[in-house]
Amino acid sequence: GIEKIVAENQSGQVPIDRGLIGTVFGEPGKELRKQVMDELGVRMAMAPNDKFINLRGSQEKIDEAAEMINTFMKENYTEEMDIDQSDESVLVIGLNGAENYLQQMEKEFEVKVNLRKARHVVSIRGTEENVAKARASVSRFLYGGEGFCVLKVAVADSTLGIVIGKGGSNLQKLEKEFEGATLQVQRSSNTLLIRGTEEVVRPCWSSVVRMMATAKITETITIDSEQHDTVSATTVKRIMDNIPVAINVTEHSVKIRGTAADVRDAKLAVLDILGAGYEAKVDLCAQHFAKLRVAMKESSPFADIQSENDVVIEVDALSSSLGIKGKRANAKRAKLQIISFLESFYGDEFQKIKVARPLLKIIGDASKIGEISAISGALVFIDRDTSTIQGQGDPECVTKALAMVQGNLKEAEKLVFVAKFEPTDAWLIPKLIGKNGDVIQYLRDHSGCKVDVIRAESCVVISADEEETVQRGKQLLDNLVEKERKENVFIAIPEDAMPNFIGKGGANIKKLQEKYRVGIERMRKDPYRIHISGKTTSVAVTAKAVTDWLYNWESIYGSLVVPLNENELVGDDYFAPIENQFGVKVTVKKDALKLTVRGGSPDLRKDALKKIVEEMSKVRETAAARLAAERATAAEAEEEEEDDDEEEEDDEEEDEEEEETPAPPAPKPVVVPPQPTRTPVTNGTSRRGAPAPAPPRNGTNGHSREPAPPKASVAALGLLDMLVSTPSQMVSDTPQPPRAPEVPVAPAPSASGSQGGRALLNFLVSESTDNVSDNASEGQVTAAPARSTTYKSVSGFRVRV
Repeated sequence: GIEKIVAENQSGQVPIDRGLIGTVFGEPGKELRKQVMDELGVRMAMAPNDKFINLRGSQEKIDEAAEMINTFMKENYTEEMDIDQSDESVLVIGLNGAENYLQQMEKEFEVKVNLRKARHVVSIRGTEENVAKARASVSRFLYGGEGFCVLKVAVADSTLGIVIGKGGSNLQKLEKEFEGATLQVQRSSNTLLIRGTEEVVRPCWSSVVRMMATAKITETITIDSEQHDTVSATTVKRIMDNIPVAINVTEHSVKIRGTAADVRDAKLAVLDILGAGYEAKVDLCAQHFAKLRVAMKESSPFADIQSENDVVIEVDALSSSLGIKGKRANAKRAKLQIISFLESFYGDEFQKIKVARPLLKIIGDASKIGEISAISGALVFIDRDTSTIQGQGDPECVTKALAMVQGNLKEAEKLVFVAKFEPTDAWLIPKLIGKNGDVIQYLRDHSGCKVDVIRAESCVVISADEEETVQRGKQLLDNLVEKERKENVFIAIPEDAMPNFIGKGGANIKKLQEKYRVGIERMRKDPYRIHISGKTTSVAVTAKAVTDWLYNWESIYGSLVVPLNENELVGDDYFAPIENQFGVKVTVKKDALKLTVRGGSPDLRKDALKKIVEEMSKVRETAAARLAAERATAAEAEEEEEDDDEEEEDDEEEDEEEEETPAPPAPKPVVVPPQPTRTPVTNGTSRRGAPAPAPPRNGTNGHSREPAPPKASVAALGLLDMLVSTPSQMVSDTPQPPRAPEVPVAPAPSASGSQGGRALLNFLVSESTDNVSDNASEGQVTAAPARSTTYKSVSGFRVRV
C-alpha cells in the first residue's frame, strides 16, 4: 500500500559541475543513464539550479545509482583549453604520415580528446590526473616548454613555394640539416612551425629567416592601355629610387622583381598610381599576430581608429599583417595610431627606431635585415610609410636586433649625411639649390660629393665613398646655411602696426630699402611677417632699425585686449571714469566679445586694466544678486499661485453642496516685490558730467532672465603686473590704431647697435646717415627676435600680450 509507494519514491541528490552536465546527459553518458534508469529503476534529472542531479526511487537503489554516477564523473573529468585557430590543423594532421597528435595523446594518456572548431577549444575527458597530463602535453606541443621549443614563422604567400620546395624538398633538407627538428606548414595561415629541442630549433629558424629575406620573386600586374599611360618612366624611377626593386613596364603588364617585402611595397605603390587606392601595411610576427587575434575575439581594438580616420582596416591571416585602405593621408594617420596601440599592447616585444628616409634604403637592405633577424632571434621589419625599422619578438632579442641596426646606421652616416630642415626653415631649400642649380653645383664641385636635394622631405643628402669627403661637403653646406641666415632675416609685425610700417603706397618700405640697400617683402603665407634680404651687415642694420621702430610704435599705440563673456557686456560710456582717470581709451566690441585698452603710457594702461578687472568683478556680483532676487521672487509667486489654486478648489466643493451657485470669488492678486536697486559700479561721472550709467543686462533689449553665475573674484594681480610690465610685450589687436600723437625725432640706429632711434619709420629713414659699409665686421649688429602674440589667463580674463 502506501508504505510501499513511499519506500519506492525516496529522493536524493548528487552534486555535479556544470562542465560535466553535457557529459552525463549527452552521448558519453548514454550507457550510464541506461544502467541507472532501466536496470536500477531510478529516475534521474537535473535540478533547476544546475548544481545537482535529482534521483528518485528506493533508497537502496538511489545509493547504488549515486555511486555509479560519481564513479562515471570521476572517470570523465573534463577540461577545455582555448587554442589559436591557426593551430587547429596541426593537431588533426599527422606528421610524416603518422597518426595525428590528438590520436597519439588519447592512447598515451587514456583520455578522450575532441577539437571544438566552432569555439576554437580542445576538450579533454578522463580522470582528473590524466586530463592534467594531457593538457600539459597539448600546451607543450603548441607552445613549447620543458626543454621542448616551438617557433613560428609567418611566410608570405609569394615565398611559400620557395620555403617548401618542390614536393617539400626544402623542408626535408632542413630536417636533415637540423636533425631532431620537425617542420610543418599551417596552410590556413601560411605559418611554418618548427618543433624540437632548443639546440636545433633556433638555428633552423634562423636559416628559414635568411632564406625568406634573400629569396627573389616576381610579381606581375596586368594593365590596360589607359593605365599604361599613367605609369611613366619618371614614376617608375621614383619608386625604384626608394625601393630596391626592378620594374619593367610593357604594354599590358608591370613586372616587379626583388625580395618579397620590397616587391610588396613597390606593388602597393604601383597600384596606388593605377587608381586602385592607397593601402598601408603593418607587419607582425606570427606570435604577435596570434596574440592579437585572441584579443580581437570579443571586440576590435581598431574600431575607433577606423571610424575616426574613415579607413578600412583588414586582418590578413595569410601574411600575418594588418591592411589599412583609404585616402593616403587618412591611412598614414591611422597607421601611426595603430602602431602606437601595438607598442602599448606588446610592450618591449615591439620596438622601433626612426631612420632618415635617404638612409633607409642603405641600411634596409634585405640581406642585412635578414642577417640581423637570424643573429638576434627577433624579426626585423622595414616600414617605409613611417620611415622606421621595427623589431618584434622576445624583449632581449628585440633590443639586440635594434642595437645592431643602430650600429649599421652609424656606419652608414659616415658615408651619407642627411641635413633635415624644419618647416620654418623650408625657405633655405631654394636658396641652397640656387638659380639654375648653381649653388648645389658649387657644393658638388668643391666637395667632391654627390649632393641631392629632396624637396618633399625638406632635406639635403651628401654622400661619398670616403668619410673625409663627406665631412668636407657637410662643412661647406654648414657655411652656406650660416651665410643665408645672415643675409635673410624674418621679423613679425603686429597687425595694427603693418599699415604704418608699410606707409602710403609702400613709401616707408621703399625708403628703408633705398637707405639700407636691402630688399624687404611681405610674406605671402604669413602677411604679418617681413623678409629682409641683402648683404650681411646691411640686413643686420635694417633689422635693428625695424625692431627699434616696433618698440617705439608699441610704446605709443600698444593696447591690451581682454576677452569678455556675454554677461559682462557694457557700453563704452561705462568706463568713462576710468578713461578720465588714466588718460586711456576703452572700447567694447560686443560682436567680438572683447575689451580693448589703448593710449596712455604702458604703466597707465596697466593700472587701467587693474581697475577694469575690479569693475567687471562688481558687474558679475551685481548680476548674481539680481539673479538670486529674481529666482526668490519667482519662487514666492509660484507658492502664492499654488495657495490660490487650493482655495479655489475648496470653494468649488462648498458651492456644489449649495442649491444656488454664487459667482466665484475674484482671484487673489500676486504681489511681486520691486526689483532690487542695482549698486552703482563706479562713483565717477561720464564725459558729459552725468553719473556713470549702470551696466545693462544681457539679452534682448538689455534684459535676461538668467544671467551667467558669477566667476571668482580677482586675485593674483601680481601676474598682471608681470604680463604688462614691459612695453615690448604690448601689441594691438584692432585693425586700425588711433591717430598718432606727435613723436620726438630720434636718430636712426648706427651700425654699432646704438639704442637710439625710437621714432616712427618716417623719422628713421629721413635722417641723413653715412653710407652703410658692406665691409663692416659681420655679427656686429644682430636682429632682435620677432615678437609673437600669446594669451595668458588673469583672474577669469585672457590678456593678449
